[in-house]
Amino acid sequence: MITFKNNLNFLNFLKNKSIIKDLYKKKIFIARVLDIKKKFIVLEGNLKSEFSIIKEEFLHNDKINVKVGDYIEIFLINSEDNFNRIISSRTKFLNFIFWNKIFNILYKTKINILKGNLTKKIKGGYTVFIDGFKCFLPHSCSDKKLSNNFYYINKFLYFSIINFDRLKKNIILSRKLLIEKITNIKRKIFFNNIKIGDILKGIVKTIRSYCAIIDIGYLDCIIYSRNIVWGKHRFLNSFFKIGQSTVCVVLKIDKIKNRVFLGIKQFFNIQKKINHFNGRLKYARVFKITTNNIYVMFAKNMIAFTNNWSGKNIFRFLKINDYKKIVIKGFNYKKKRIFFKFNSSLSSKG
Repeated sequence: MITFKNNLNFLNFLKNKSIIKDLYKKKIFIARVLDIKKKFIVLEGNLKSEFSIIKEEFLHNDKINVKVGDYIEIFLINSEDNFNRIISSRTKFLNFIFWNKIFNILYKTKINILKGNLTKKIKGGYTVFIDGFKCFLPHSCSDKKLSNNFYYINKFLYFSIINFDRLKKNIILSRKLLIEKITNIKRKIFFNNIKIGDILKGIVKTIRSYCAIIDIGYLDCIIYSRNIVWGKHRFLNSFFKIGQSTVCVVLKIDKIKNRVFLGIKQFFNIQKKINHFNGRLKYARVFKITTNNIYVMFAKNMIAFTNNWSGKNIFRFLKINDYKKIVIKGFNYKKKRIFFKFNSSLSSKG
């Protein structure tokens, strides 16, 4: 929208005769505001007489955005009707400018990004206003974060156009498509700069029987159960919870399939730890009891196990979260397992 508030700017504009000819071909002319009344705004545009336009066409956020003496652009509908009146419109000019902007974005610049104001939630989606023009955002094309719509209402967001119809004056927007383009750019930058041994911070997204998926914002990384703790243990629910933040080390990068494999136990030097604990007495917490094995945790991310010779009768003498004295027997580097034995018989105290 262009407004000529100074007479000097208007005189400079009149010197560009080529621009004025193009405007008159498109039925666009410049008029001066003479008076503002309750329902109408009186204008003068070098035509045979003065004319008026409804005041609602100049409202912006329930306020009039023009003053007496301003020069504004008007779309000429008819220079003379049956009652010898000039019919013109301000909204048609704004629509003309808006549709030209959309055609330039889609076909000339090819940068399909628009900034709009999300106003309210309706059936099947949301209403978005772009330069005062009403658009539609479906639920299927919206972002997951838009489920909390109270935070995004009356705020400016960026969208991309999926489909439009100028005759029906419909524009369908998408935020999901725009986010996917941004994430693809971030992934390319990420895979160009990442190296094995880098430290990443993420949030646990899903937990499975053999691995956990960690979201770092624009990529889902995989961490297997064997790369979480030193020792024989496969129960990930006891270490992770959905939504928990973790810090991991990059172990392997697959640029063809866009995958990154992480690990946690690689933060600790197991050989130094085992040499320190080997043959020493230490209190350990009973972590899990099965019919075949007993698991204890004696240090951070270090689990040892021993065979359960008594079967189900072990629950008479041992319970989960009990603290017992153990002796570390050794470590199998091939199978990555830590072995221990109890300092005394389980039937005795301690």
